[in-house]
Amino acid sequence: MKTKLPNKYKEGLVRVSSIVEWAFPFKGTEDEKRFHLWLKDKGVSLFDYMEEASSGGTYVHKMMENFCNWKNINKVKKEYKEIVMNGILAIKSNHIEPIESEIYIRTRTYQWTIDLIAKWNWKKYIFDFKTYWLAKYKFGLDSWIYRKPYSKLKKARLQLSMYAHSKKISNIAIIELDKNWFYIHELELMTKDEINQIIKEYYLNYLDEL
Repeated sequence: MKTKLPNKYKEGLVRVSSIVEWAFPFKGTEDEKRFHLWLKDKGVSLFDYMEEASSGGTYVHKMMENFCNWKNINKVKKEYKEIVMNGILAIKSNHIEPIESEIYIRTRTYQWTIDLIAKWNWKKYIFDFKTYWLAKYKFGLDSWIYRKPYSKLKKARLQLSMYAHSKKISNIAIIELDKNWFYIHELELMTKDEINQIIKEYYLNYLDEL
């Protein structure tokens, strides 16, 4: 599924996700090889799996955006209803107060969109909704054992820290959704120096490849 670009998207300026994937690569690693072998063993097409992860994740994000903007979400697709309802429960039960959602940001070196800016525990936060397990549910690969996706939390920390510094916000967290429950992971903000070093190395690597 083709990624929908923000309305103010600037061609030629790198996306936050590109920097994050470069800093914490999956493609070409042993983890990717094991992942492909695992799908093959389960009889699941890589294309179908990634298509569901993309399209399903986009749909859930859109429903959460609608909820945070007080829009009607009565007609949620059946296959995603439990996940969306848990997203709503995460917001309501934790008294998270949405301020803005789907905010496009652009700096001199990167761009993309923030899922949610909200007040939580009297502080302003940047939140990101994650649906790590969504495709596994469709193909019957889910497990009742919940494990924190530590490698993915490292990626999320960099991603949200980049957003946070662009908006001068000091608190970041992800809301991980699955069909059984939700999990809020509050993350430590990376410093500007840490982020700038990663961005510098990213662009130097890019120039080396030209």
